[in-house]
Amino acid sequence: MSTGKKLTKTVFWILWNCLFGLASFLIVFFLKNIRTGHSDLKDFVKDGSIMFFCGALLGEASIGIMQKEGVSKSLNNFSIFASLGLLGVITIIYVVMHISPQSISYNMLYNSLVTFIVVSFVLSFILKFIYFNNRLKKA
Repeated sequence: MSTGKKLTKTVFWILWNCLFGLASFLIVFFLKNIRTGHSDLKDFVKDGSIMFFCGALLGEASIGIMQKEGVSKSLNNFSIFASLGLLGVITIIYVVMHISPQSISYNMLYNSLVTFIVVSFVLSFILKFIYFNNRLKKA
């Protein structure tokens, strides 16, 4: 199977998960906007909603690699440690942001959190592409 087809499958996977994973959050976002006239995407980052979604996406992508037969031990270890490490960093930033917002610049923490969330999204994409690449190579 061509790389383009594997990439298409990966893009479809990520979009499908985003559709179902973020749909409830977006509905709440728009309802809040209609009701109060004020809504802020920062609220979803601060509330942990986006962090939860990216963690679930990362977990699903890495579990696919871990359960796949024929995947090298180094790739398996990378998927485990990269996923856990990234989720750990996101969680630490999130906790520090909420426990002591005065000690460190809130905007710096918020920007770091958003950066790590984007990195987790990209890592999920890469892991799922590798999964499809290994799976479809044998087909």
